[in-house]
Amino acid sequence: MKGIKTYQDAYKRLQAILKLMESQDVTVDDLPKLVEESQQLLNYCRERLRTTEEQLENFFEEE
Repeated sequence: MKGIKTYQDAYKRLQAILKLMESQDVTVDDLPKLVEESQQLLNYCRERLRTTEEQLENFFEEE
């Protein structure tokens, strides 16, 4: 996940991987790497969303 610093970065990379897979330009050798990277990116996005949700809940509870 080099260069991934934000949710938007991760989302853009996921979109790029999806386009690559849809274009069928992926070799059998590259497919496992892309699937693994996609899983890591999805986990990162889920965690960022959970953290943001918790922060917002805490903010509104304090009000």
